[in-house]
Amino acid sequence: MIDLIAAPRLCLSILNSTPGIVLHSRMANLIFSSFLAGATALLVSCTHLSDDSMTATLSLAPEALVADSSRIGSALASSSPFKAVLREVTMAIANGATKDQANYVSLLENGEDALIARLHLIRQATRSIDFQTFIWANDEVGSLLARELISAARRGVKVKVLVDYVGIAKDAKALALVSKAHPNLEVRVYRPTARTLEYGQLGTLFYALTNFKGANQRMHNKVLVVDDTVGITGGRNVENSYFNHAVSMNFKDRDVLLVGPVAADMTHTFDDFWNYRHSMPANLLTDVANAKPEHRIESLATPIDRSLHRLSQRADQPSVVKAALVEPLRRVQSVQFISDLPGKNGAVLLTGGGRATAHILSVLDEAREQIWMQSPYLVLGKPGQRYFRKLRKSKPSLQIHVSTNSFGSTDNLIAYAGNVRLRDCYVHQLGFQIGEYRPLPSDLARVLPNYGWLANIAKSARERDTFMCIHAKSFQIDEELSFVGSFNLDPRSAHLNTESGLLIRDRDFANLLRQEIRRDLDSGNSWTIAGRTMSDSLIDLQMLTQEVTQHSPINVAPLDATSAFELKPGATSVPRNHPEFYQRYRDIGSFPGGDGILGERELKGRVLRFSTPIIDPLL
Repeated sequence: MIDLIAAPRLCLSILNSTPGIVLHSRMANLIFSSFLAGATALLVSCTHLSDDSMTATLSLAPEALVADSSRIGSALASSSPFKAVLREVTMAIANGATKDQANYVSLLENGEDALIARLHLIRQATRSIDFQTFIWANDEVGSLLARELISAARRGVKVKVLVDYVGIAKDAKALALVSKAHPNLEVRVYRPTARTLEYGQLGTLFYALTNFKGANQRMHNKVLVVDDTVGITGGRNVENSYFNHAVSMNFKDRDVLLVGPVAADMTHTFDDFWNYRHSMPANLLTDVANAKPEHRIESLATPIDRSLHRLSQRADQPSVVKAALVEPLRRVQSVQFISDLPGKNGAVLLTGGGRATAHILSVLDEAREQIWMQSPYLVLGKPGQRYFRKLRKSKPSLQIHVSTNSFGSTDNLIAYAGNVRLRDCYVHQLGFQIGEYRPLPSDLARVLPNYGWLANIAKSARERDTFMCIHAKSFQIDEELSFVGSFNLDPRSAHLNTESGLLIRDRDFANLLRQEIRRDLDSGNSWTIAGRTMSDSLIDLQMLTQEVTQHSPINVAPLDATSAFELKPGATSVPRNHPEFYQRYRDIGSFPGGDGILGERELKGRVLRFSTPIIDPLL
């Protein structure tokens, strides 16, 4: 009999002892509590229905859009370089553009530019700021943005901040300081699993026992909307690592900056989450209510903080804002903001999909020639595998390119182990062309210009060496269809976490996004995943074993039919199906970027590779 308690405990002990793990370590107590609850629920056959579905009307009639153009034109302070774009938006509306056609967008690829955008927009807000995020860390970036929001509230802007309970920093005094700073600033916490912010493990366990799916249903959306007119959405949370200022792991992430009427849809969706019955005012958490905070949020006086201070000054320089943020904006053919409903879906168990999942599948259905996908995690559950098998069968010539993390760059060993276990299916059955991102890509100077400075700090602090990790979540289909948002290629995004993003139809934008993903897949930036040089009979045996293993909580496949390959010095890169691929590339093993087969971290990864099937639905 499988020990349902020991298996997750082993996985989480490995996770918590591994340096460089950030995102999923925040969920360790929740996942372990959920497994305890899950075991109990299975034994007593007890289930709980999910939250009721909600509906929201996000469309505007043409006459309402014209009437609303004055509000758009009055957004932001008059000194902001964005005012020129706002005038273009109002002119487009006056000339008959519909809501989805009157928007200007750009990609935010660079972490520092992404932070400058947030700082500038917060400072230039005149009416409202809605800030929704999964993670808000109590580090230098978190403190900086908290101070900026307090300042905005004090000058009369209505500020609302919504953070998931799992991802918010567990510091009651810090949260009390922000939530009690000014009547114009409100903070709510999405789906608390305990009545306190700190030391809530027992409460989380009880919550998981009584509402297993509810404990695991988290808010993964990342949205910032200013004056209902300018919005940012994508993959970035609030933490140093998302803005090129972490000593060890820095995320290669992606947002979209949008100016136009679709930002109002982002506001409406934010309001749905804000008013959701499981979104609690932070001051109702017992320890936050009783906390006696300091008078203000002090800067941390660290080298990181001093660097952020200099970057912060650039957010007030019109020439910087114009060059980095305004000039890249382009009017696109059409834009749609898509989002799950609060609570995700009405399914009983850990399935059920959601609005975002349905939208993304419908977008993939449109593919005729090529799909480009980027996700930090690549763990397709059984429904995902069935979908891509069906897609491959109906469109055998379709090329599917996937950019994801390698063993050396991942922030989540458990998810990566799931990826390794499923690679054979991805390559031999689904026909994916996969590149796994290097922790130190060849274009490091471009994606992390301050690498040398951060590496010196890491060395002096005896931290893990500075490295890059993909966190961008994007899909690009054929010539004109793109999605950028918070959706990962894993079961948690498909069925549990609420997700959101922008669906954009425009050839120029699609070309820019495709170029970014292709660059990350270049041989100098990623290792190539391909089939090993094995006989067809051995590959067939491996695939049969994998099929059997899919129905077992333990992976018993004896070998891997795929591996990571590195381009040999002086060779020219070719696709994995090229006849000279194996002459030009060398096999570097299943865990590229690791510390060797006997290294501590790689040993953990290999153990997890055999034990992850039991927790696939929660990855």
